[in-house]
Amino acid sequence: MENPIWQNPHFFPLLLTCTFFLFPLQPSLSAGLQDDYIRQPPGKVVVAPHLRSKSDPQQVHASLAGKEYMRISWVTDEKDVASKVEYGKVSGKYEAMALFWLGS
Repeated sequence: MENPIWQNPHFFPLLLTCTFFLFPLQPSLSAGLQDDYIRQPPGKVVVAPHLRSKSDPQQVHASLAGKEYMRISWVTDEKDVASKVEYGKVSGKYEAMALFWLGS
């Protein structure tokens, strides 16, 4: 029958080494895995009048949808009229268009 592990002459020196040297390093090791980005607190709410037609978007959201694609979504007041968002890669040069018609 084998002796229990704590009766091994190397057990306690190894335990002390782990306790005093490896365990204190663990938080610093995991800290390197955290993101460097820190989200800023939300800013003031800006209320701006919407002076265009109800089919014009009030908010437009552009987000990445995969490696080579974008997802465009928007919010309008009007529900019975087609709405469109024109967009492009260069400011002021809108070569693409997203169109939505909910219909009734």
